Amino acid sequence: MLDFPLIGILAGIAETLAGNGISIFAISTYNTDYVLVKKERYQRALDILERAGYEIVERRHRLLLGSVFVVRLPLT
Repeated sequence: MLDFPLIGILAGIAETLAGNGISIFAISTYNTDYVLVKKERYQRALDILERAGYEIVERRHRLLLGSVFVVRLPLT
């Protein structure tokens, strides 16, 4: 769980993907952010985030939701 005062997490992911031509739909809740990408861009989005230093810590495939992944922030 990330500390509440951390800022810019979603912005970093959005900027990284946008800089590579991948649009997102973001949903933010009190303690979680969701980043949705089109299924055609799913694997490319994962590859881009990994190259940017994010660690993909979980991958799930759900019938209704499509593919879901969880990232860990890059260490800086």
